[in-house]
Amino acid sequence: MSRKYPKVEHFLVCDDIRKETNNKTSVMGIYGQGTVLTIPTVLPRLCFYLTFTGVMDGDKITIQLRDPKDEILKQLDTPEFNIPRKEGEDVVLHMIFSGVQISQEGLYTLVTKLVGTEKGKQALEFTLRKRT
Repeated sequence: MSRKYPKVEHFLVCDDIRKETNNKTSVMGIYGQGTVLTIPTVLPRLCFYLTFTGVMDGDKITIQLRDPKDEILKQLDTPEFNIPRKEGEDVVLHMIFSGVQISQEGLYTLVTKLVGTEKGKQALEFTLRKRT
């Protein structure tokens, strides 16, 4: 049987994510479709709350933030996953990119893929609009 590849089932784009002492997660400044910003700008933090299915121990995932011209703004390779969890349980990642240069409005993309292959590649899209 062929393996399932990591797949993002849910994602949020926001200003900040914090793990609280009571094991709750706080998400602040959630971006909706067409979030309005003063552009150009540098965002001190741009955060992503990602829920993955199909992650296996030993997987490493590349995550790229791409601008409307498909240029890579930021990239991160996760460490190998070796997370104690029940069979089939989702994996939640909190991604924080610092100093993100936003130079134009349009469709931004968060690309996720398993390191070493193009299989399971996903493009998660969100729109940023210029304040008028």
